[in-house]
Amino acid sequence: MTFHFNHRSFVEDPRRRNRLENLGWSIRNFTWTDCTHDPHRFVVDVVRQARGLLRPGVA
Repeated sequence: MTFHFNHRSFVEDPRRRNRLENLGWSIRNFTWTDCTHDPHRFVVDVVRQARGLLRPGVA
């Protein structure tokens, strides 16, 4: 579930994400639970995803 303080941020968040992705940024979504419940798995998943972006075929 995504939380927005107001309608403007609800509208602007996807636009900002699209602008960043168009510039080559890779956006990762995660929750507080991801970081606190199983932090080792969270870090491993992020590193594997990043390695896959840098070297296709490596995951």
